[in-house]
Amino acid sequence: MGTPPRSLASDHPARRQFYDMAETFLKHLPGPHTKVPRLLARVRSFIARRVQDNARSLEPGCPRDFIDCFLLQMEKVGAEGAPRGELGCLGVS
Repeated sequence: MGTPPRSLASDHPARRQFYDMAETFLKHLPGPHTKVPRLLARVRSFIARRVQDNARSLEPGCPRDFIDCFLLQMEKVGAEGAPRGELGCLGVS
């Protein structure tokens, strides 16, 4: 995926907090803040595709990366009778 886009890499916590408070107002104004929702949507889409690809080719005895470990842990938790988690919990915050 490469390096994070500049608008996300240089994001300051105060700027994020202001955006969260004034999101409805800011969406009507031009500026770089309008790119953030699109970029986050692309990141979420990428993560969902990777999880689906890994789930299709999952080998329980040989995890390849952290996504495989996550999927194996979800299966383990589901097998113990706990409510099975949704993949929606992989949200980007």
